[in-house]
Amino acid sequence: MSFDWTISFGNIISALVIALGWIVAYKLGSQKDLKNKKRDIRTQFLIEAYNKIASSSNRNTDDNEKKLFEGAIEQIQFLGTKEQIRLLNEGIETRNFTPLLEELRKEIRSELGIESISTNIKHFRFDK
Repeated sequence: MSFDWTISFGNIISALVIALGWIVAYKLGSQKDLKNKKRDIRTQFLIEAYNKIASSSNRNTDDNEKKLFEGAIEQIQFLGTKEQIRLLNEGIETRNFTPLLEELRKEIRSELGIESISTNIKHFRFDK
């Protein structure tokens, strides 16, 4: 009785290739999942910041709304791009946050796969 090493060696190589393929696929999948999760978290933070800033625009704000607005500023400083932070700082100086809102809107729409728009942001407020 003899053992056919050719068949066994081929099976071992096949098993190693399959195992290596699983490891590579797992690693690549994990990296993709992490990248997507980071993008989702950042997009959610920017949506919240956009809503807080837009909500407080052109209206009298109470203490709670002021805190929400301050939180939005912190979120943008934490997760915003260089351009968004530049526009934020400009808005703090001029009290005009429209350019920042337009930049946030552009990026959020892009991340969500929604077509870009170039119309100006308009705010509607009811009189009290």
